[in-house]
Amino acid sequence: MYKLFWDETVRIIRQTITPEEFNMWFDPIAYSSSEKGKIELKVPSEFFRDQVTDKYLGLMGKTFENLA
Repeated sequence: MYKLFWDETVRIIRQTITPEEFNMWFDPIAYSSSEKGKIELKVPSEFFRDQVTDKYLGLMGKTFENLA
């Protein structure tokens, strides 16, 4: 349902952060599923999830909201 929005969010974030940051933090993230108002992503570990949440959740949310 929201796969296209996620793909576009990732494309925009790629242009916003350095290539090194993108490769380290966004390449390992995979879209899993979605339902109304919720996207589920696959990440390599809980540690990775926590780091991405701390560093990029605001950016991801804002980018996604701007597309919706």
